[in-house]
Amino acid sequence: MSLIATGIDVGFDGGIVTVENGHRVLQREIPETVVRQRRGKKRRDYLESRLVFQIARAVDLGSRLFILEGQQVMGQDGRLATFSLGLGFGLYRGILAQIPDVEFQIWYPREWQKKMLAGVPGKTSKERSIKSIQMRLPEMDLLRTPRCRKPHDGLADAANMAILGCRILAATE
Repeated sequence: MSLIATGIDVGFDGGIVTVENGHRVLQREIPETVVRQRRGKKRRDYLESRLVFQIARAVDLGSRLFILEGQQVMGQDGRLATFSLGLGFGLYRGILAQIPDVEFQIWYPREWQKKMLAGVPGKTSKERSIKSIQMRLPEMDLLRTPRCRKPHDGLADAANMAILGCRILAATE
């Protein structure tokens, strides 16, 4: 039986990755956003219907476990950034809570990074997360778009959480 799990890195620049048996990528998504005018300023906002579609796609692919990255307020974050992250986390959590027979777990960055990035070289957790996925899933495209040159750390984080989800499923089999 295939062990299929999905990792979700919350945020406008996050990612949704579904992995089978910890080594085959089935889905690689970046949350879609829209720019809206509010009080004379342009602001990015989530497209809720697309989030629902992206999660439903993971369910259709057979994802049995979702690992959702927990969020916490950081001292350097501004009010708007904190609100946006909290809103995204709440949207994902609310969508997942409505899907019958799908389990989700919340893992904070330090928790999943301790398990998944141990021994991976790099100066920052973002660097280490990217290197981890380049080693574990070398065929995975980490570029946001074909024109990008830099790997997308949101996709790498989501992929690491998806692999963690596969390991959790394997331990419960």
